[in-house]
This record gives sequence, structure tokens and C-alpha cells, in this order.
Amino acid sequence: MFYSTSTGRFEKNRPMNDQNKLALPITLTMMDGRTLMGDLMVNIGGTIERTLNSEMRFIVFRDLDQSQRFIAKDGILDAQERKTAKVVDLPTEGKMDGTDPYTVLKIARTATDSEIREAYLARAKSYHADRFANIDLPLEVQEYTNSMSRRINEAYAILNAGKTQRMQQPDQTVYGQAG
Repeated sequence: MFYSTSTGRFEKNRPMNDQNKLALPITLTMMDGRTLMGDLMVNIGGTIERTLNSEMRFIVFRDLDQSQRFIAKDGILDAQERKTAKVVDLPTEGKMDGTDPYTVLKIARTATDSEIREAYLARAKSYHADRFANIDLPLEVQEYTNSMSRRINEAYAILNAGKTQRMQQPDQTVYGQAG
């Protein structure tokens, strides 16, 4: 449903365009005593104050579970901007300069091929993009997970290339020759 400011009615056939909306974290205290935490959907460049003081009778509110609903402004007793933690610098794990594949995969240098593969699968799964597909992550976190995913894939490729080279080198012992 879409609330039209021009008609003052909800219209079913006009979808709400979230591309032109910005989600601002907010805590609402309702007249009936309930406390709602979520995001106030405002026009890009808009503010909480401007949206709550506008002539519209309803606001678009997105719960923490990402479901959207319309809330009548006359049912709101108090509105507080919810502070979100700012990510200053995401920590890297160990020295993680991307050059040591053993450090990236968190394995010992004496790890067997199966241990390398298990470590790779576990690490790749924890940073895979599909794991975060339905979550609206901040840009910094998205970049971090993508970077970690690339490092993990590169580390495994380096270690796997070393394994392939070892397999392709001719064996010094010759079997099957008549002695």
C-alpha cells in the first residue's frame, strides 16, 4: 500500500519506492505505552524532525525485522533518534597483509592437504557474500567481507598451486624398471 499525500488515502496500486527513501534509526514511544525500535523512512535529504512535523498524517516505519508499516503520527507520544555504533576501523586478523596464505587460512605450515581444504571451506563460508545477501550492511562492512573473501580465495589458490606443482614434478624414484 502507498499513502498519497495529495489524496490523504492509502492506494493499493502504487508501490512505495524505497529507492528514494533513507532509513533513519529511531525509537518511538506510542500513546498506548508500547516502545517501537526500527527505522523511520524519510525522503533522501530529509530529517526525522521534518518528517514528523510534515502535514502527512502517517509515517512509514520499518521494524528491526525489516517489515514496513504505516503509523499514525497522532499515536506517537515520543520519538528519539537511536544512536548506532560508528565503525571507525575494522580489525584485521593477525598480520593479514594478504601475502601469507597460512596466516590468512589460520593453519600451520605443516598442514595436510585435507586440513588446508577444511580451513579454506570454513573461512570461505564465514565470509561468503551469500551469507550477508539479505542483510543491509554498512558499506565498510561489505568492503571488509569482500576483501576477506578475496584473501581467503587467493590464499587457497596459492597453496593449491603449490600442491599442483608438487604433483607435476617428476618423481626421482623410478618404479617398474628392470634392475
